[in-house]
Amino acid sequence: MRNSVLTFVFVTLLSLSSFQPANAATLYAVGGGGPSFLNSGLWTVDPLTGAVTLVGGMSTGIGPFGSYLTIYNGGLTYDPHLDKLYALGCDGAAVSWLYQVNRANGNVIQSIVSPAPANNTGAFCSGGLAYDVQTHVLYAVGETNTGPGGTGLWTIDPNTGAGTFVGNAGATGMSVYGIGIDPQTGVLYGNGRSSHYTPPDGGWSSLITLDKGTGLGTFVGYHGLNLGGQMGYSGLAFDPASNTMYGLGSSSASQQKLYTVNKGTGQASPVGGPQAPNIGVAGALVFVGPDVVGVDDEAVARNPFRAQRKPSSGVILFSFSLERSADITITIVDVSGRNVARLKSGEREAGPHEISWNGRHNDSRIASGIYCARLTADGEAIGRTKVLIAR
Repeated sequence: MRNSVLTFVFVTLLSLSSFQPANAATLYAVGGGGPSFLNSGLWTVDPLTGAVTLVGGMSTGIGPFGSYLTIYNGGLTYDPHLDKLYALGCDGAAVSWLYQVNRANGNVIQSIVSPAPANNTGAFCSGGLAYDVQTHVLYAVGETNTGPGGTGLWTIDPNTGAGTFVGNAGATGMSVYGIGIDPQTGVLYGNGRSSHYTPPDGGWSSLITLDKGTGLGTFVGYHGLNLGGQMGYSGLAFDPASNTMYGLGSSSASQQKLYTVNKGTGQASPVGGPQAPNIGVAGALVFVGPDVVGVDDEAVARNPFRAQRKPSSGVILFSFSLERSADITITIVDVSGRNVARLKSGEREAGPHEISWNGRHNDSRIASGIYCARLTADGEAIGRTKVLIAR
């Protein structure tokens, strides 16, 4: 029976039998070899075998060369709070751009102004991109005309694409091209080349950490690949379930291969067999958690969805308004995009509503941190909001 007026409903988490555990996250990559083999493509990668599947070609109408879009290397990241996939690359005139990408078909949703300064055209053609889920800062690495080293760290405004230079990666002999941030520790890792150590085969492909405040790089270790520098351009991705770090490298002069990378030593270990050279010998990588529900801005504007924490009790109060009666579900998602809780409040009438949550799942406290809550009505995503859980 429907309630005509709802003033306050206390909702606890679902029982274990009705809670849906997280499935494996999806590993996405960008690289050469879209359908026309002129522009880049968006791919999915099997983290168990390294096999790649084309999602779709990436194209845009900007630049004098029309649809020619180059995102071959380490420029791909994901904001789980806003469900946005970003890529970094160049148009046909070698001008750097920040792109928002539709992960369902590979299409460029939005092309944002170039993050490179006017005197540094092409700075991010082989640039890495990483979103810090702890601080909500978007980082990039690219070529720089300032000081020694050749490459440096930048922060990027995701709304305008404007870049702010942080600092050089290091002295001559250290170059960083692909990056990734460990979501658990917040450490910023980079793939590149360093002359700190020259392996027997002459390759210089190395794992490096970057200081977020200065951009300065610290050598971790050599990747240990036979073809050396080929992995230097790969982005880095972290499996949200195991926190394993992945990168792309070479199995031959023209074939790419998926590798896991040891965060302490930099050693790369192959995953599966060699694959066809669909995405080249280097590419951008990022994991997107399962069951991510996208919410468009128009839906958010129509259905404001807010979360307020009551410090005295620790209860989170969700407030929203419905245009029509609907079956309501609120899903709590962590910074890696994984579902950690799902609240079902049943069918509610049109009008304003409030639902409270005690921050627990199966009587266990959810860890402190920033989460995203997504509101669905009859299975349709109509709102999202950030949730802060503090103990």
